[in-house]
Amino acid sequence: MTATGTHIDNLVDVERPAPAWRGAALALTVLALGLGAAVLGHRLVPQLGILSWAICLGALVGNIGVLPRAGTRPLRLFSQKLLQAGIVLLGFSATFASMAALGLPLIGVVALGLVSTLVFTTWLGNRMGLGRARSLLIGTSFAISGTSAIGAIKDTAGAEEEDMTATIAMVTLFGTAAVVLLPLLAGPLGLSDLQFGAWAGASVHEVGQVVLAASPAGAAVVAIAVAVKFTRVMMLAPIAAVLGVIQRV
Repeated sequence: MTATGTHIDNLVDVERPAPAWRGAALALTVLALGLGAAVLGHRLVPQLGILSWAICLGALVGNIGVLPRAGTRPLRLFSQKLLQAGIVLLGFSATFASMAALGLPLIGVVALGLVSTLVFTTWLGNRMGLGRARSLLIGTSFAISGTSAIGAIKDTAGAEEEDMTATIAMVTLFGTAAVVLLPLLAGPLGLSDLQFGAWAGASVHEVGQVVLAASPAGAAVVAIAVAVKFTRVMMLAPIAAVLGVIQRV
């Protein structure tokens, strides 16, 4: 009887959930390691920002199943809040003065290009059979802010991990191609410094990629490109809100 009782007690101990503090500690440890890996990755490949590296590594680790079960739930909660905060801070890191200096006509062109890219890319993805969720992720990532848009739109789009991974790959591929091609095209197209900076900021996905693409033309062009880029980033929140309303209708 005693042995049987001991056996039952052992089973109960095995099935008893881990303390909440243990899951939180595991989640914080994973977050710290992920941040360090993202910073290191950004140093090795600066074309991808730290936020982009964090999303890529998170998708990889989540898919290979190496995370301890006890830390999965708190890690998901922490990462969602941190990702949302990162996107908001990224947008507000631009000064309103730098964006206002662009002038209303240029801001209007950037907004029109953003909406047109979002609508056309999403439509094209659906026509190619990529699926509604993946098409919307690719459309917002290309139009607004690269992989930062994934965190803001993934729940609204109902995207799976495969959709996120495919979108990250496309943003990285096309963004890297733009970093190489845009400086080569500026001369043959006869673009002025303002035009080239605006083009780089309005078309390249990641902030780091924008800086690299505009750098050959000088610091003044980089400043214009970054101001245009952050103007796009500032539009992420209202676009995400509009898409959320459309999805619920």
